[in-house]
Amino acid sequence: MAKIMFVAEAPGYYEAKSGYHFRGAAGKVFDELMASIKLSRREVYITNIIKDKLPSNRDPSEKEIEAYAPFLLEQIKVIEPEVIVTLGRFSTNYLMELCGREEKPLKEIHGRPVEVTCSYGKCAIVPMFHPAAGLYNAALLPMIRKDFRVVRKLVGGWK
Repeated sequence: MAKIMFVAEAPGYYEAKSGYHFRGAAGKVFDELMASIKLSRREVYITNIIKDKLPSNRDPSEKEIEAYAPFLLEQIKVIEPEVIVTLGRFSTNYLMELCGREEKPLKEIHGRPVEVTCSYGKCAIVPMFHPAAGLYNAALLPMIRKDFRVVRKLVGGWK
């Protein structure tokens, strides 16, 4: 079990090649963000909604999300996280819709925890921009750092 689960979109090139999450430049940003809240990868569970690399890093289709969703839901059931951090719009939209929440743009809801009840108890979903977004738009990095601090404050606060 891990108290925090990160759910990203799909493996990228380096992730698919190595079999590990957050490699390459985005991985460096992720590690810096984790260090900023005094967490290590060993303390969290990292997964993707899509389990295989998508050709040309394209967006996943609704059919692909539907096909892979049962695997993600089983991971959540087994891990029983207190906090699920959705990284990017696809994991955010999927889990928010699943919990009966209205779909809203990520720029409006990032860093705002939503309390939901899962089969194992209460959980917080925290929508966030993917760390790679900070690579493409450096102006997002301070906001992403602030959102990571929200996650740190939540651990242990829901039970």
